[in-house]
Amino acid sequence: MRKARIILAVIIPLLFVTSGYYYFITHLITHPLQTHVKKELVAMPEVYAGDIYVFQTTDGWVTCHNDTPLSGYWMREYLKNHTWSISVDNISLTLRPQYPEFGGVGGVGGFGVMALKIILNSTRYIERVKYISNGTEMAIKNGGDISVSLVEGEGYKREYTRYLYLPGDPNVAEIESWHIGMSNVSFECMDYVHIDERKTKEPLPYNFTAYIETKDKIYRFEFRFNITANYYPFIELWHTYVPNATYYCYIPLENKVMISDHIVEGTKYFFVEKDGKLSRIVEVRK
Repeated sequence: MRKARIILAVIIPLLFVTSGYYYFITHLITHPLQTHVKKELVAMPEVYAGDIYVFQTTDGWVTCHNDTPLSGYWMREYLKNHTWSISVDNISLTLRPQYPEFGGVGGVGGFGVMALKIILNSTRYIERVKYISNGTEMAIKNGGDISVSLVEGEGYKREYTRYLYLPGDPNVAEIESWHIGMSNVSFECMDYVHIDERKTKEPLPYNFTAYIETKDKIYRFEFRFNITANYYPFIELWHTYVPNATYYCYIPLENKVMISDHIVEGTKYFFVEKDGKLSRIVEVRK
């Protein structure tokens, strides 16, 4: 009996030590200790992206919601002048608006949602990533809030992610991925800007900042936007022919889009592009 007590007295503390050691090692793997190594901050030139326009939801079917392959062509042409990228040392960060799922972005007298797709690609070793979405000025002028969320996808990897809404300021959202610890990083996030009913016709300032940390440097990327109360300035198709324009024509019988300098025979829907501006998608008049 005495021997059994002695064995228990040895085994029980040993179990506590072993389990504690196991927890400590597991915690280190999932939440590695932070090293306070001073790294060079590389501030990239700020990108002023300019105006983001409003699309009337009632006109959605004649732009990117048109139920033909033409809608994809329209959006690709639009994004040629509404995609912003910064590249440095084999790291690239790209932002572009995401319109198809969301109608307008808040014209005068209406609510709205603007979404930005954020795409990070790097062949360099990335230690951690921090995205900061700031709509404070927008909220002061008009009201609204913002959020940033990860987009899960095939091949997407991360060890630990935390979301942080900064105390006292609900209009700044931060998302941080700690210790990605890999090369050939590629993942996407979505940044949602919820705009309250418009109280002002002034553009609403909004900015997005990213910190990309490597083994020896921290890169800062900054983008600034104005969310306007103006509708996109479509080319008006008062006449069928627009000189020096490119025509995108959908032919139902062949179920394909033809690109030309005029309306191709058999076209049912078309739009035109000229000097970086687009028309609506319209039906050919009989």
